[in-house]
Amino acid sequence: MILGDDMIENRLKQLRKENSLTQKELADKLNISKGSIAMYETGKRSPDNDILSSIADFFDVSTDYLLGRSNIRRYSEEILAFNTTEHLTDADLKLVKDLIETLKSKNLQKK
Repeated sequence: MILGDDMIENRLKQLRKENSLTQKELADKLNISKGSIAMYETGKRSPDNDILSSIADFFDVSTDYLLGRSNIRRYSEEILAFNTTEHLTDADLKLVKDLIETLKSKNLQKK
C-alpha cells in the first residue's frame, strides 16, 4: 500500500474537479478506465507508480503532492520563491528539481 493513500483519493478528486473534468474525461486522457479513477477516488485501489506519474504529469503536480508528502503542488514554486531561476536553463531547473526529489527521498528513508 502506498503511503498517504487517503491523500491520493482526496487530492485526485480535488484536482479533477478544479479542472472541471468528469471521471470518464480524466480516464480517457490517462488511457485508463473510468472505474479505475472511481476506485482511486474512493480509496478502494491505489494507482501503480506509472499511473501515479501520469496523473502528476497531467495535473502538473509532484507525486509527493499527490501522496500527501508535500503541500507544494510543483517544486518549481519552491524554486521560484528564491527568485533564482531567471538565468537557469530548462535543463538546470530539471537538475534542481531532481536534486530536491533525491534529497526528499533520502530524508524519508531516514525516518
